[in-house]
Amino acid sequence: MAAKASGELEALRFLTITRGVVSVLFGIMALIWPGLTIASLAVLVTIWLLVSGVINVVRGVMGIGKGSGWVFTLILAVLQIGIGAYLIQRPGLTIATFVALIAIALVVEGVIAIVMPLVDSKDFSSGDKTLTIFYGIFAFLAGIGIWRYPVAGSLAFVWILGLFALITGPLWIAMGVQIKD
Repeated sequence: MAAKASGELEALRFLTITRGVVSVLFGIMALIWPGLTIASLAVLVTIWLLVSGVINVVRGVMGIGKGSGWVFTLILAVLQIGIGAYLIQRPGLTIATFVALIAIALVVEGVIAIVMPLVDSKDFSSGDKTLTIFYGIFAFLAGIGIWRYPVAGSLAFVWILGLFALITGPLWIAMGVQIKD
């Protein structure tokens, strides 16, 4: 049982440190290529919707005669393809929506990261508590900064997100290093 817990802690340590390293690398890329970053995200979201729609068309057609679920799958497919086709023509809308959703996620993550160590203090050492609260403050402020100007600030969004990743990446690495057996 102890070996299993030790293995889980090692996995958690590895994942936390990896998240920090990936955050730092993303932050560097976002700051070096901000225009490419935001345009790539918009294109990837649109392509994902279109591909999902096509896959659901195939799933829906293959499900005909195997119950009524195929109808819902085809409805979803039409919706995904329709939204994907709409977003191809309006990439600015894709970017604005994506930016707003990321901002909301950061605000919620920030609030949770600030509140959790205060509410559930037995699961956090004093160092973990401090790092988690700092992370929460940065996430909350980044989310508010992005949320404030989602359309006009899409380039600012990438810069804020890049800086957020550069600042919080080392925090994740430090939290991962602090995970003890």
